[in-house]
Amino acid sequence: MKKLFIVLLTLFPVIFCFAKGQRDSFEVGLGYHSITESQTVSGTEVKTTVPSFAINYAGITLYTEQYGLGVYGNLLFPQELKMSALGQSVTVDASAYDFLFAMDVLLGPAFMLYRSDSICIPLSAGLHYFQLWSNASGGKTSSSSIGLGTNITAEYHFNPKIYVYGRFQLSFDFYSWGTTETYNGYGNSIKESSGKSMITTGIEPCIGIGFIF
Repeated sequence: MKKLFIVLLTLFPVIFCFAKGQRDSFEVGLGYHSITESQTVSGTEVKTTVPSFAINYAGITLYTEQYGLGVYGNLLFPQELKMSALGQSVTVDASAYDFLFAMDVLLGPAFMLYRSDSICIPLSAGLHYFQLWSNASGGKTSSSSIGLGTNITAEYHFNPKIYVYGRFQLSFDFYSWGTTETYNGYGNSIKESSGKSMITTGIEPCIGIGFIF
């Protein structure tokens, strides 16, 4: 069920391109993403920061001149994991993992703040979902978080069909869950699942190109 949920979220931008509002568009670009998890362990605040390069995409449909629906997704390629507590920090490079990948999706209403022949500024807000997978010699993990997010985009239109954009997105997740599978060296593994309230914030600027249908 969780895999189906992830696949549907990933495909939402494509689905919305065929929703046929008054203005339907698809966007793809490159960006930078940084997400920080904050949790308290035995009374000590522990922060984990994951900076990533991102391939971003979006599907937007407007049903009126001002209102519509948008889905914004990112395929994330983490560069490192930085953990800090009590003024000390440890950084683990992505090369230490056999596999390290993440994705996030923001789904919600879109509102056109400004619109002219060449410039458009849409604002979106809604449900945000984040997923991280890692695999190393000692085991593998899968962690997820869910919450709220918002972004604002500035579009410059060369013609009625093609434009470039710059976007800034913020997310605030309030619940996380995941699984950890560790190997004991005897060919066996121990799998643990967890779910907890944990603050996770994300910052993501990006640039790209958009196409209007």
